[in-house]
Parts: sequence; C-alpha cells; structure tokens
Amino acid sequence: MAAPRNYAFGTKIYLEWMWIWSVEDRWWAIVNAWERWHEYDRIDVWMWYGDEWLQRALKWGTRKVKWYVVDNNQKITIEFDESPVTKYRWLVVDAEKPEDNSVKKLQELLKETWIYNWAIDWDYLKIKNILIKYQLENWVIESEYDEEAWFFWEKTYAVFRKNFWISWDWIFIEKYIEAWALSELSLLEKAKLDALKAKLEILLEKKYKWDDLKISKFKKSLILTIDRSVKTINNQKKKSELIYFRDIL
Repeated sequence: MAAPRNYAFGTKIYLEWMWIWSVEDRWWAIVNAWERWHEYDRIDVWMWYGDEWLQRALKWGTRKVKWYVVDNNQKITIEFDESPVTKYRWLVVDAEKPEDNSVKKLQELLKETWIYNWAIDWDYLKIKNILIKYQLENWVIESEYDEEAWFFWEKTYAVFRKNFWISWDWIFIEKYIEAWALSELSLLEKAKLDALKAKLEILLEKKYKWDDLKISKFKKSLILTIDRSVKTINNQKKKSELIYFRDIL
C-alpha cells in the first residue's frame, strides 16, 4: 500500500475488510487528513496487475474504512477469497465446562477479528464479557440471561461468518450492481420511498413507545429480510427500490 509520508516504510496496517498490509510506497498525492480536501488520511491499495485487477480496482472505487496500525511482527494477511473465521467452523465452547483448547481457539478467533487484544492464555473469564457483548450487539441473544448467552455455538459462529466473510469477487459485483441499480430510480420514485420510510418511523414509534432498542432491532431484522429478497428478485426496478429503501433505513 501507499500511505502519507509520516507513515514509515514497512508500517503494518489493518484495513477493515482487507486485513493486514504493509506500507511500501509514499508519494505526494497520498496525503493526511484535511490536506487537499480529504477528510481522513488517504491510503492507496495496490490490487495487482492486469485487466481483471484493474476492473476490480475501478469497481471498488474510493471508500472510507476503519484501520489500525499494528505491530510490525504481524504477518501480512491479504485474503481475497476466504474468511479468516472459516477455520473455526466447528468450534464449540461450553460456558459451563469450557475446555482449554476450545477457549484458546475462541481467543484466537476474537484476536483475528480484532475484538480481543490480550494474551492467548486459555482463561475463559477474560473473554466471557467480550463474547456476551458481541452476542448482544449482533442480536444472537436478547439478554445475558438467555439460554445461549456466554456459549459459543452455531448461531454465534454464523454471525461471525456473516460479519467477516470476504469474497472479493462478490463484494465488487454487489457494489457495482447496487450503484447501477440506484441510478435507475427517478427522483420521484426515491421521494416516494423516503415518504414510506417516514411513515414506518411513525408506526414504529407508536408500536414500541419510543423504545430505541426495539425499533433498532426491528429495523435490523427488516434490513436482513430485504437483503435476502434482493438476491432472489429478478425484476430490476423492484430490486432497485428495495436497495434504496434498505439504505435509507
């Protein structure tokens, strides 16, 4: 990658969705935040040679992503076609009788996904609260008293798989299609969907008595339903409308 001049050559940087890269270039166009109207530090990622990679780069475009400078001992982990959580597919951690090896693997999973930053030491108590927080934030459970709370089972793994799945081809294709689909909607059609969203907000406030948590949960469920529908609908206009409505939720 290329980074601004205040980043030393060899600096390892974790980029959200693109894992760990190394700073190998610095040049005048790659600037810090607030230089040349850039809101954040600019970073350029090299996507390899050839027409195929050029198309991938063009479809990826310019994006804002979260990033962290990591220890230089970290390995470069550019993974284009596989999720970092795939190898934990069969991991099970019983909160009542946590086995050392399973706890170790869960610590490794949490560390690889940048949720846990401490030693791999088989200590379940160190990750117990981290796990419950992740389960609550991702609606795996509704409260810490649920039966599945504190346990790492299939349902929790499925959320990790969804959140950290990264097939580059699919990301490129999905974003390219969505950008094209949205351009198909007229301003009037978008205005109608905006009005529909406003009506939904009113209905939710009445139904849930301004309970933000319940409203947020309903919206998240609706967005997941829309995402599933988008993948099965053949009518391009309907698909465009669903994508737009999902994005304004």
